Amino acid sequence: MTKPTRVLAMVTLRSYVRDTHGEGIMSSLKLMGFDNVNLLRYGKQFVITLDEQDHDKAKTMVEEMCAKLLSNAYIEEYEVRVL
Repeated sequence: MTKPTRVLAMVTLRSYVRDTHGEGIMSSLKLMGFDNVNLLRYGKQFVITLDEQDHDKAKTMVEEMCAKLLSNAYIEEYEVRVL
């Protein structure tokens, strides 16, 4: 029996895109007394399990998923790593 490969894809807004969701969360944290928060960027995370033994192939597959569906290339960027 082959062991599945787990891959993490982290999708965030590009640095030049205003992150209003992150700004709102940061504002709430400051109201709660967490005054030392300087920057908070909101994002989404996908943990994908694949029936693929080759880690390089699994990573490439998830990168393709991000490029085609999981992220918006105009305003988001992504990072993929095998867990």
